[in-house]
Amino acid sequence: MRVPLSTYRIQLRQGVDLRAARALLDYLEALGVTDVYLSPILEAEPESTHGYDVVSHERIDPVLGSERDLEALARDAHARGMGVIVDFVPNHVSVASDRNAQWQDLLTYGRGSSAASFFDVEWSPPRIGLEGRILLPILGDMYGRVLERGELRLARHGGHVRLDYWERALPLAPSTLAPLVSSAVERLPEIDPSRARLAKIARALSDLPGPRAADPEAARRARELDRALAEAIEDDAQIAGAIDAAVAAYNGSPGDPSSFDALHAMVEKQVYRPSAWRLALESINYRRFFDVDHLAAIRMELPDVFEAAHRTLLSWIGRGLVDGVRLDHTDGLADPAGYFVALQEGAARARGVQGRAIWVVAEKILAQHEKLPSGWAIDGTTGYETARIFTGVLVDPRGAARNLAFHRRFTGDGLSFEEHSYVSKRMVLRTTFASEVRALADDLERLAAADRQWCDLTPSALTVALEETIAAFPTYRSYVRPDGSRERDDDALIKRALRRARKRSPERVADAFDFLEQLLLDTSLEPGGTRAHLVMRFQQLTGPATAKAIEDTAFYRFVPFLAANEVGSEPGAPAVSVEDLHRANLERLERWPASMTTTSTHDTKRGEDARARLAVLAERPDMWRHAVVRWSRAHADARTQLEDGSLAPVPRDELLVYQALVGAWPERGDERAALRERMLGFVEKALREAKELTSWIRPDAEYEGATKRFVERLLDDASFVADVDALLATIRSAAISNSLAQVVLRTASPGVPDLYQGSESWNLSLVDPDNRRPVAFDALQATLEQLRGTRDPEALARALIATPSDGRVKLLVTHRALDARRRAPELYLRGAYVPLAADEHTVAFARMLDAHAHVAITTRLPFALAGERMPIGEVWGERRVRGDALGDGMRFVDVLTGRTHDARDGLRLAEVLAVLPCAVLERAAG
Repeated sequence: MRVPLSTYRIQLRQGVDLRAARALLDYLEALGVTDVYLSPILEAEPESTHGYDVVSHERIDPVLGSERDLEALARDAHARGMGVIVDFVPNHVSVASDRNAQWQDLLTYGRGSSAASFFDVEWSPPRIGLEGRILLPILGDMYGRVLERGELRLARHGGHVRLDYWERALPLAPSTLAPLVSSAVERLPEIDPSRARLAKIARALSDLPGPRAADPEAARRARELDRALAEAIEDDAQIAGAIDAAVAAYNGSPGDPSSFDALHAMVEKQVYRPSAWRLALESINYRRFFDVDHLAAIRMELPDVFEAAHRTLLSWIGRGLVDGVRLDHTDGLADPAGYFVALQEGAARARGVQGRAIWVVAEKILAQHEKLPSGWAIDGTTGYETARIFTGVLVDPRGAARNLAFHRRFTGDGLSFEEHSYVSKRMVLRTTFASEVRALADDLERLAAADRQWCDLTPSALTVALEETIAAFPTYRSYVRPDGSRERDDDALIKRALRRARKRSPERVADAFDFLEQLLLDTSLEPGGTRAHLVMRFQQLTGPATAKAIEDTAFYRFVPFLAANEVGSEPGAPAVSVEDLHRANLERLERWPASMTTTSTHDTKRGEDARARLAVLAERPDMWRHAVVRWSRAHADARTQLEDGSLAPVPRDELLVYQALVGAWPERGDERAALRERMLGFVEKALREAKELTSWIRPDAEYEGATKRFVERLLDDASFVADVDALLATIRSAAISNSLAQVVLRTASPGVPDLYQGSESWNLSLVDPDNRRPVAFDALQATLEQLRGTRDPEALARALIATPSDGRVKLLVTHRALDARRRAPELYLRGAYVPLAADEHTVAFARMLDAHAHVAITTRLPFALAGERMPIGEVWGERRVRGDALGDGMRFVDVLTGRTHDARDGLRLAEVLAVLPCAVLERAAG
């Protein structure tokens, strides 16, 4: 099995397709990358900017190219000794249009559809009128209003009649077309072959059972008749004309409500029930990706669904076109552990080998003290937890605590992050996921009612127990399997959640908690049984509820230190000790040596260099406090008094704006013009994600507009701009030191370093979509060629660190660290990890294998060490790095600068870090 030495994530689409990715191979090889890592390449919605809205697992998206293009990319990559990694989406598919053939079939034939087992639909939901139907929350207003405005209309699309809602074309069950086709028959001449042909079809349609019957045979006959009707319409102009006339008669006239009766009767017979989008909050009855109605979850735990979804991917693996797989959102699966085994077994069969066949990493957000289950058939995670560690080790815990205290005074918010998370979970469970909670509580009630021990439990008690247990869950989810087997920590997690939930709940629901505990701790579940189904659904709800509450809510409510408000991070404990970093690296090497390590992804809330810059604020809490107070007082008149008398923005959002601006403030003046629009987009998203003063569901234009005007007034104020420039000038050297430290930590630590596109230069991005902006690859490639052509590496490094604003110094460090890793693959894949001793301003460790050794040294807390100066040279005084890996007489060459260093009582940092604030030392032979 091939394990990549490093990966480079390319965001396809937006002008970058498979051919463009292939053209980047020369650049990536020169950079030092070993594997190109592609965002999803399967067919997605036409306007997709990310590829996670897959509509077909069977083919490459035509927007990106063809299978020949993938073959050419793989061939050229392999010729360079490089591999190809693909991002695969196993949890959900897009149902936003008519492009998903399986979803269209389900909407047409319901439980009789061949796709009925594919989707996770609750066919007997609690809402009245939805038995055997799918709620389709796609309407912008109440159904009756939309209908009587004429926005829902029948229309002929070639040989098929569809129900159109603006650009959406919904299928109609063939049996429900019988009255319309009969009406068309009456419009044809009495003695006419066309009339006889159509009349035969009409009679057969009228004999079909309704589409809500779970009857695959009836669905098969209906498909045949649907094809026959389509052929008749397409090859007989008289029939097409009669159908068009019947369709026109069905469509009512706005202002005449009764004229829509016939169309309403037809809609009511369909498998789906079109509804206002808000109804999804309480009544949607198909499982989704989070709260995204147009991303429907699929039942990947079923063998036939797995086979259908993976046929193409496994073909690519078997043919050697794909060398590794990144799995998206596996916490949404019913049985992640079983899925990983199935994927590895499928890959082994495809390649004709035994055992593990392909490198696989899974998107998994680990809580601070959570461990990845050791038995999973994967190589690790996509690295969110390493981003937390590599930024957190640069944070001064003393200053972070002072920033938190200032945040409390400035905003008046005394809640901890844990308290914000709990409140946010309760809120999303009662709003965003109310329909999922209701459906699960209804299933629990049915199960309890059938058991004399629990039949007296009330729906309200069960709902409270569910909500409170999920709100108290300490991780994203547990991993109980359908047979009741579980991971080592699952019972402890469940008991901890129940214990917390009980303390927060009234005594009257105590029995409901007992019932829920018995269910969740049951080790003798039967796969496919009711109890197993309930446990799986419970686990599939805790994950999205946690993600929505924390990443998309609490992160925008609790804002003392935005550097820590990151996916996989812990805003309540932003600092990571050097000892904890070493402990995590040692554990990764022992348990998950091929896990991904990263500092930026397409999902990070801000770019790695924005976090590195904001981390300096924990070293300068007094400066930051004075700056915020000064800005707030100076711009009091930039706030807006709202109709209710309050001022906008509120202090919390004001503090968020200041931090976001400082983090994203461009290094180069020519990039300032774009900052305004970037910040306005960020502010709108941040305010709505907080879900307090405005939201995506109920946007408050007045508050949002006032906050955006505040941002614009700040940026139009020359004194404010100058003040921010002055502040950044004082912390620039420390911020750059932090950025380079993250590069070295990511590249030299155990694991597979992943470089997000464009992050080889400064990445000061805001939350998506800002972090998915196009990358100037041509400029990066030209710059790298110049850097590689320089014969004096020390002089080059000195010149670049003296003029860092253009990002070349980061590109140089990234390239040379990756190249050193590529030249010593065994050392980095299986070499020992040896922490080295130093004071609080240094993180240092060695990677060792036999006689080979590389030593990584980075600066920590640079401002406290060097103030406004770059932390290089004599600012280090007599500080040293010591350890057994640095025996006296050993000679090392710094791959970043070319300088040589001899170990004598360790290494003197004033010499090792004389040019750059970081070093990657390679032990010289002999």
